[in-house]
Amino acid sequence: MHRWHHMHSDTPADRHSPRDGVWHSHMGWLFDESLNSARRDANGNMKDSLSAPWFLKESPEFYSWLRATYMYHQIGQATFFYILGGVPYLVWGFVIRVLLTMHMTWLVNSAVHIWGEKRFESRDNSRNNWLVGLLVFGDGHHNNHHAFEYSAAHGLEWWEIDMSYYFIRALELLGLAWDVRRPSPSQLVAKRIPNQNLPAA
Repeated sequence: MHRWHHMHSDTPADRHSPRDGVWHSHMGWLFDESLNSARRDANGNMKDSLSAPWFLKESPEFYSWLRATYMYHQIGQATFFYILGGVPYLVWGFVIRVLLTMHMTWLVNSAVHIWGEKRFESRDNSRNNWLVGLLVFGDGHHNNHHAFEYSAAHGLEWWEIDMSYYFIRALELLGLAWDVRRPSPSQLVAKRIPNQNLPAA
């Protein structure tokens, strides 16, 4: 889904583009089965990952198990919260938590393709929105993400808070993550839109 979005961002082929309205891009696309089935059938954008050695070696059993047991995990979590504190814990620890997480994810599909600043050239309407960036740990710096899709860092300036990248950077410093990619100063300059308030590289 994510790679499909990047391949077709803000075009008619994009499943959750605000071109079809804010509601559609936020979550309406989830309920359009004709849209999803047609694009699912045409979606060959994962072939390289599905045949990659790391995927074949490490992933199939785990993801097959996760798909087969997903509902049991949800039932287990809900039961745990209910036993821990009754209905209030169930509502706040399970229902509200899941709803907030989902809506924060969907906010990236909708809000940051409409509102915010566009600092770098990209083939779409992605924007950097500092508020969404705070809420979703950095993914609100979405124009940065679309301009430099390979970058682990979405916050490319000191003022762009990116908690996800800070965690990845900590893992890198501990030797638990490697080959972490970021755009070089020359790459930032090359894609920078003129007259934007960015420090020179």
